[in-house]
Amino acid sequence: MKRTIVGIFIVALCVFLSGVPLANAAGSDESLLDLLKKKGVLTDEEFGRQKEKLKKDEAALNQKTASPLKSMNLKVFGRIQPRHTFIKSDSSSKQDGTSNFEMRRARIGVMGDITKDIEFFMQYESASANNATSLIDANVTFKQFDNWGRIIIGQQYLLVGGLNSSGKTMITEREFTKFIGPGQSGRGRGILLAKGQGLYGKGLFDDTIGYNIGIFNGPDLARQDDNGDNLYIARIAWTPLGGMTGDEYNIKFSPLKLQIGAGVGTSRDNYTVGATKTILKDDWYSADFGLEWQGWYFGSQWTRMSTDLDGLAPDRDSDAYFAGITKTFALPRKGQFLGVGFVYQHVDNEEPAKTAFFGPRTTSAKSTNGPTGGLTFNKGKSYHPVITYMFTPTVRLQMEYAIFKEDEAKEIDNDSLFTQLTVDF
Repeated sequence: MKRTIVGIFIVALCVFLSGVPLANAAGSDESLLDLLKKKGVLTDEEFGRQKEKLKKDEAALNQKTASPLKSMNLKVFGRIQPRHTFIKSDSSSKQDGTSNFEMRRARIGVMGDITKDIEFFMQYESASANNATSLIDANVTFKQFDNWGRIIIGQQYLLVGGLNSSGKTMITEREFTKFIGPGQSGRGRGILLAKGQGLYGKGLFDDTIGYNIGIFNGPDLARQDDNGDNLYIARIAWTPLGGMTGDEYNIKFSPLKLQIGAGVGTSRDNYTVGATKTILKDDWYSADFGLEWQGWYFGSQWTRMSTDLDGLAPDRDSDAYFAGITKTFALPRKGQFLGVGFVYQHVDNEEPAKTAFFGPRTTSAKSTNGPTGGLTFNKGKSYHPVITYMFTPTVRLQMEYAIFKEDEAKEIDNDSLFTQLTVDF
């Protein structure tokens, strides 16, 4: 009887100590259990049961004392892109040469899980005076109804055209179609319901259909009223062989993948000239095609922006198109790759407020400085042979020779050599 009482007391003390948040408590309790078993106070069954309870109590204690940031699965990421641009001088047109270094992008971001069904994403840009102190993305994703769609609230992509990464086509700058599309840098603030498309999980019907429907604050161009009527967008994509890899630098050597997509967008804006207030209308139409297989990638996209100026001036229609093909080769050294590519683009831009970067410098009297000070190339075609050396999947050196041919303008030599290093972390 006395032995039983002593045993009960020691076991109770052991259980009590298991809840004490000391670094060595668990180890001490296990040693005590071993001693009780050797003395015959605990049977093998009781010993196993008490040891399992100690493990559960320790796990619960660790969960309580874990860092809140760790429990959110927090991830910090970023991108830097130093670039050198070279354009030889053209004395016949009195154009000076260009040889300069710049920081094309310098981004830092953070993402994490608030719960298993809620995640957040933020990204900040501070590369230059044109976009310094710029919050690129800031949104929260709700995945409670992930079988049919995700709800994304905040500043985010406006996916009217395909998510056709510049990394896959390998050129150093965004394609012209992205500048014609809605939003500033392709982004807006609002709410989106989306599924699939390489960005919002797997698509419907075994990843063969992706879609998004969104409503965003204010008009695209915000000519005079940032709180004008809303901007609405919608898109659908068909991927009969399953969704595209979503791999930005196309180094997964995937089986055959195919995507055909189309999207639309529309917005309104109050515009005042003198005492007259009118409503302007902007509409977007986009179609895209993508194909990838074993390191090969082909992508093309057409985008149109139509602006109805309600009789204040002639309506404007801006069109852009690109087609690019790339091939990535695995090098003998593990983790290193070589990519080669060629991209063709055409643009006919009649909306000056949408011009951001269509060329390396002013090419004619028709070209004007864009709203951010970038030099424009509003009508013409360009050719981009590119080579990319990937030291690792996150460190890449790109060399691109861009040939610009402006329509209906005096020929000016604007052929450019871009050398850009990209480092992701």
